[in-house]
Amino acid sequence: MEEFEPYVSVCVPALLSFLEAEDDVKIANADDDCLTNGGGGGSGGTAGNNHQQKTDTVYKRGEGMVSVTHNPHQVREKLMACRILYQYTCDIPMFLGPYLVRAVHALVALTDSLVFDEEGALVVATAVSDLVRMYAEEKEDQGEQYEMDEQAYQLLGLVDALLEQLSGMEMGGDDVLYTLGNCLRSLAPFIV
Repeated sequence: MEEFEPYVSVCVPALLSFLEAEDDVKIANADDDCLTNGGGGGSGGTAGNNHQQKTDTVYKRGEGMVSVTHNPHQVREKLMACRILYQYTCDIPMFLGPYLVRAVHALVALTDSLVFDEEGALVVATAVSDLVRMYAEEKEDQGEQYEMDEQAYQLLGLVDALLEQLSGMEMGGDDVLYTLGNCLRSLAPFIV
């Protein structure tokens, strides 16, 4: 894996920039027909904007039925980027330390795009869980005391935000919630 190190500073920031790009997703109350009539405000230029929009109506806990207008092509691309980032956490975790908080933040911001996609939510939650576990293991390997440093506070806040976002989904989120529970277990020594 050492041969990949020179490329990390190019590949990972580019991947994160793509994940951080504004999504072409709009969520509104299902009774609000401004989305189905083509309204709902603009979202600025985004990758994949030239593909047809699709509207799904789904149940979101706490909000009831919502209309989600999205670009299916863009959502697939973002999911692929999530999977690549997850693969990086599995294969080259030793090189991801400098990108840890940015990666978790990008994944948490992505959850609105995946409000209707259980597989996508699980991919995001698993990647976040692995990144948080990687942070805790790195601190332990360095022999550092369990202290809440700035990164730990940021990660805890992001995991909390992700948990709040994903808990509103209708889907059977047992796997997602279990995965996020692993995040909290990894951060627990820093909290106590």
